[in-house]
Amino acid sequence: MPWIALIYEMNYQANTQIPPARPSQSGALAASAGLIIFLTILARPFGIFREILNAAYFGTQGELDIFLLSASIPVFLCTILGGGLVQAVVPGLCEAAQSGGARQWQILTRLAKWTFVVSILIAAVNYLLAPYIVPLLFPRDTHSDDLRLGINTYRLLSPAIVGGMISGLFVGAANTFHLYSYTTLRSVAYNIMIMGSLILFHRRLGVYSLGVGILLAEFSQMLVVFPPIRARGFRLLSSERDAVNPFRIILTAFLPAVLLSAMGQVNYLVDQMLAMPLGEGCVSSLNYAWKLILLPATLLGVAFATPLLTFLSVHEAQKEREEVGYLFIQTVEMMLFFAVPIFFLIFTTSKEVISLFYAWGRFGEKGIYLTSAALFSYSLGLPFQLLLPLCTAGFMAIKKPWTPVLVSLPFIPLNYILDRILMIKFSHAGIALATSLIFLINVTLLFLLLRWHLKTGKLIFALRRQTGFFISVPIFFICILFIYRAGQFEIIPRTRLTILFELLSVSLLTIGGYLLLAHAFQLNVMSQLGNLKKKFTKNP
Repeated sequence: MPWIALIYEMNYQANTQIPPARPSQSGALAASAGLIIFLTILARPFGIFREILNAAYFGTQGELDIFLLSASIPVFLCTILGGGLVQAVVPGLCEAAQSGGARQWQILTRLAKWTFVVSILIAAVNYLLAPYIVPLLFPRDTHSDDLRLGINTYRLLSPAIVGGMISGLFVGAANTFHLYSYTTLRSVAYNIMIMGSLILFHRRLGVYSLGVGILLAEFSQMLVVFPPIRARGFRLLSSERDAVNPFRIILTAFLPAVLLSAMGQVNYLVDQMLAMPLGEGCVSSLNYAWKLILLPATLLGVAFATPLLTFLSVHEAQKEREEVGYLFIQTVEMMLFFAVPIFFLIFTTSKEVISLFYAWGRFGEKGIYLTSAALFSYSLGLPFQLLLPLCTAGFMAIKKPWTPVLVSLPFIPLNYILDRILMIKFSHAGIALATSLIFLINVTLLFLLLRWHLKTGKLIFALRRQTGFFISVPIFFICILFIYRAGQFEIIPRTRLTILFELLSVSLLTIGGYLLLAHAFQLNVMSQLGNLKKKFTKNP
């Protein structure tokens, strides 16, 4: 669905002083967002099947807890270093591409060489430090066999850092040139590698089969993203002196992007370490719940933020700061509109979702209870989690990447304090609840600061005109919740097919009723959706 094209229409209808957007840019942005959402929907089942296999083979047993905690730092490094490169290269390459010629390929060549060398050094140091780092992750009374499993896992996954960093570099380059279909479908190759390793080796290698799959998966992404970049014209070229300035911009953006991603990963690592002494299954249940909450975060948050960063960077390079501001605000408005029903569905059906997807093999009633409690707590922060990549993209585009780093830094100790307080009452679910509170406070501050930098006075939604809508939506959701809970007692026993039917029914009722309410109160988003549909019907 090409939702982001609405942003330009709403922008220029409400603010006539801004010149109309170029049709090619508006169409490209709409096509990019729609393509990413569509391909993400196609790709996400592979991630769900991966987690189903993982749950069926290993459940929530203690061996998986040890593996996940030990693997957290290598995977953490892949995520922050590779993810940092994905965000950092876009503004610099966009600026270089404006000058034409082969300047962007010179920069990309230089970055590729440095990335390869640095990633090998980091992986080697990480491998050698495994016996010293792994014991720090576990309680002092951990058995020696468990520590041996952790050290072997850590060493097995250390080479994955090389694949993660190189893949991240070329994913960012592909996003710069709007090759979103390849960057989205790389997750298919990633999940297929893990699933294949689990199926082929789980009997022989046990939980190590998951590590082999992750290792191969990090490198497999290059098989998807590199060929289209090469077809676009990329060759290994020597750098010229005029390529230095964009290269510095990329490096300047890379460090804050890495630090920002690292803060989130540090919080997640701290959460796992605190959950380890709470009992068997607490670490793995948090992991399962977090993977599920990432589904809507990827479907909406990343799908909107990926093209948004590219287009905002282009407008910023053209000195169109006012247009950047309105584009960002309208994107946030659209994101919040679709985040509300998704949040309600996960909040309401957390236990049923876990029972449907994970209740296979060794995943028993205890696993369902632990994981559904964690998912319920994570869902409270979902709307703000969806907005975080938009705020990050905005700061990256206007070349103020250190602002979100400085804002987010105090939340590391705050997350630890909230974990300690809430886990006393709610056990591992309190850790997930603390994460939701961190998202709420952090994103609110980032949004207010970015709105101030962009100097836009536009409010999210017309609150005075839409008061009836905002009053009706909670009442409607309460009615849906009452009907859903009352209907569960009518069918005993509840089979997997029954649960699937319940989830489909409540989803259709919730989303359909929500859209009807928006249409009844003439919400601006709905009118723009109708205009966009007519536009694309006439001009396919």
